[in-house]
Amino acid sequence: MKPSAKTIQSRTPKAFKPRRSMHALESRIVFDGAAATALADPSLQAEPVDHSAPAAVDLAVPAPAPAQPRSEVVFIESNLPDWQSLAAGVSPAAQVVVLDAQKDGLQQMADYLADHSGVDAVHVLTHGWVGDLWLGTTYLSKDTLADHADALKAIGRSLKAGGDILVYSCNAGAGEQGAAFVSALSAITGADVAASTDRTGRNGDWDLEISTGAIETAGVLSRTAMDGYDYSLATFTVTSNADSGVGTLRNQIAAASTGDTITFNAGMTISLSSGQLGINKSLTIDGDLNNDGTADVILDANYNSRVLSVTSGTVNLDGLVIKRGLVYGNGANAIQGTGNPGVSALGGGLLIGTGATVTIMNSTITQNAAAGGGASGAGGGGTWLGGGGGGGYSGKGGGTGGSSYYSGTANFTPASAGGAGVGSSGSTHGYGSWNTYVGGGGSTSAGTGGVLSGINLAGNGGAGGMASGATSTIGGGGGSAGYTYLSAPGVAYNGGAGGAAAGGVYVASGAKLYMASTTVSNNIAAGGGGGGARLDTDSRVNSGGIAGAGGSAAGGILVKGSLYYNATDTFSSNDGVGGSGGTGKTNGVAGTGSPDVGNFGATLIVSTWSPVPTTAVSGASLSADTGTSGSDFITNTAAQTINGTLSANLVAGESVQVSYDDGGTWANATTFQVGFNTWSATTTLSGSSTFRARVTNVYGSSAAYTHTYALDTTAPTAPAALSLAAASDSGALNNDRITNITTPVITGSAEANATVTLYDTDGTTVLGNATANGAGSWSLTSAALGAGTHTLTAKPPPRPRRRSRPSPPIPAPRATASPATTPSSSPAAPKPTAPSPSPVPAPGCWAPSPPTAPATGPTTTPALPSSAAATPSPPPPPTPPAMSAPPRPTSQSPSIPPPRPRRRSRPSPPIPAPRATASPATTPSSS
Repeated sequence: MKPSAKTIQSRTPKAFKPRRSMHALESRIVFDGAAATALADPSLQAEPVDHSAPAAVDLAVPAPAPAQPRSEVVFIESNLPDWQSLAAGVSPAAQVVVLDAQKDGLQQMADYLADHSGVDAVHVLTHGWVGDLWLGTTYLSKDTLADHADALKAIGRSLKAGGDILVYSCNAGAGEQGAAFVSALSAITGADVAASTDRTGRNGDWDLEISTGAIETAGVLSRTAMDGYDYSLATFTVTSNADSGVGTLRNQIAAASTGDTITFNAGMTISLSSGQLGINKSLTIDGDLNNDGTADVILDANYNSRVLSVTSGTVNLDGLVIKRGLVYGNGANAIQGTGNPGVSALGGGLLIGTGATVTIMNSTITQNAAAGGGASGAGGGGTWLGGGGGGGYSGKGGGTGGSSYYSGTANFTPASAGGAGVGSSGSTHGYGSWNTYVGGGGSTSAGTGGVLSGINLAGNGGAGGMASGATSTIGGGGGSAGYTYLSAPGVAYNGGAGGAAAGGVYVASGAKLYMASTTVSNNIAAGGGGGGARLDTDSRVNSGGIAGAGGSAAGGILVKGSLYYNATDTFSSNDGVGGSGGTGKTNGVAGTGSPDVGNFGATLIVSTWSPVPTTAVSGASLSADTGTSGSDFITNTAAQTINGTLSANLVAGESVQVSYDDGGTWANATTFQVGFNTWSATTTLSGSSTFRARVTNVYGSSAAYTHTYALDTTAPTAPAALSLAAASDSGALNNDRITNITTPVITGSAEANATVTLYDTDGTTVLGNATANGAGSWSLTSAALGAGTHTLTAKPPPRPRRRSRPSPPIPAPRATASPATTPSSSPAAPKPTAPSPSPVPAPGCWAPSPPTAPATGPTTTPALPSSAAATPSPPPPPTPPAMSAPPRPTSQSPSIPPPRPRRRSRPSPPIPAPRATASPATTPSSS
């Protein structure tokens, strides 16, 4: 079916309720967002006696059955940044399944739907780009759909006829390629499919602009979740190993926006032929396709250029081999006065510019080369001399020599360009006698420094360095000589410094490099030679210039900014040889040579990684916490996902670990990511213990977050009766439940540490809350009571630790000649209470009581201010008092269980109290 361009706008259901639980499905996580099922299960509820007249028979045609609620499933990739906020924003009417990003996500979907068939719609939130998307480790495009036909058809069969698949992924349906993908996905699944033709998430929207068939499904994300999501669902997939063009890495870097991710549809080697890959925005390039810590993608410059240059942004590189990059510096041009420095050659494999931050993991940087250019010497009179160009490598490259000036021609003469692996020497004006004065070009050997034969008032240039690699050598350009001729007396000039070189990586001032599980090996660098100094020709002046220093070199990493690395990194067989300094001759000062440096620049800032992480776990919560507070780690659900936060974003080399046995054993959390401050761990709890979570690296761990937890699946025991505290009982007896205290103290027992809410006769008026101690005892001072009889009930609060049906009340008798008896109600477990009135001794008194059977003989009745002896009359049939019967079950009635109880038990029916009879008043009963 040809896709249509009708936009399916994201719409939010009118009301959202937070889901109470989240369930694990093997490596998948299921959020149970379905609304609670109907509360009325007749087999589990009390059956109150109905005293009303029989209803008239209704012969009308029955109304149509109500429409069945829609069944929708939302699949979310666990490697989406902050996927938790998306899951929390899904409508409670939908199920949410979080896919394990390290496994086949398409098969996870098919497996889940095999057990949950008959759904109306499937929503997919994942990374993707034009005409493709990722589901865990599975890459889907029009060309790969047929490879996954079995799983896709199984998903289609799980949908109802006319079911929908809604794909939330950046640009999945954009252009001809995207439209073809949507059409093919619809054809193979048999579903109506909708997808986006633009960005989804940050800097985009949540609308699906292209679809096939009739889409009958609205969006399931709340407006708050959509507006608050600060990330993009874009992942660019490299499908070609060519240097440039559609589907190439170069093309995807150019198309990506800040914060996007680039990955590859398969392992590959990308050979660069048109120059380095430049990055000037925050990106992630992921070449560890199966997340096994091994690089699956090779970036090979073949000594045609540098491999990677990052000039700004925060860039994460994972699973890459960066190899055979080459950079070389040109020789310095001549100048009158102090000589110019040679051009540096920095970062054959990777250059990190000022202000940029790069994290590189599970990667290798190898066989890269660099050669700095030679400096020019001090120029005097009418002769100025250029430095030699840095050498190339493996028959490629080579820097251009510096231009020179000679008064006889009155102009600058440029040197020839370097090439074929050889840097050219500085230009010589065609005068053979000048050939030895200019700096020599580097090649597989070092460029020679310029030498002034027979002239003692000017210095010679220094030679470039020469570094040895696995298969060849490379030389830096030589510095040119200084020159003195027809100058004013008393003036001295310095020579220029040789160009620096960094073979593997260069970290500029103000830049940062984080490394973990990365190897830097067999990289080479050679510095350029320094220029010679110049003296005045006047022999009366005993002073001279300073010759230029040789260029520094580091085979592995040259660091001007900050480097953070740890014991998981390896540095080996890197060779860096600095250039030699120029000379000062008679009165001048010789330039210093640079030391040979293999792994790091010797005089540069190198900071090792902090031995112990400073980032710590700052919080955690159960996905299905059924305890009193909702955050007490008490639950009756074994399958859990623990979601947590960190005090700061993780950096390379750090991971989150969890323990469920008070630190006895540790394992990595299920999901965490460098650059983010959230994590999650799926588990199946058993029993009770202490949960711990920490951030760790190879040096140690942060202080652990700690919280006790309990899996409690045992039904609560029946509560014991309530009591009026002796000090609050003001009746004739200290246990007759008569009081003239308007705020009496009520006591009772419940399960240890349970929270209890005390309700008045109507079952809804809250009189107070209390928490049982470790022995299960509790007490509270009631809210003010009015005059009359009160039947009290103790129940759990609205969010109970373990849900069960409230216990039945003990009804009080109607007013009789007997004094009022003591109240009865129940503690912690939620049991329904049927209110029953009893005599009121005096205004402000509280006197509910249990039923008392008629006395069998005469008794003496204490006088009460508000009651008199009953007049004998024929005894009617015993019936419950009018207010004693429990109310009919409703969603608000205390006689039914709270929503979605774990196990429902039938409540005991109330014990009816006899009506007043001709017998004498009964004696008070005590509890």
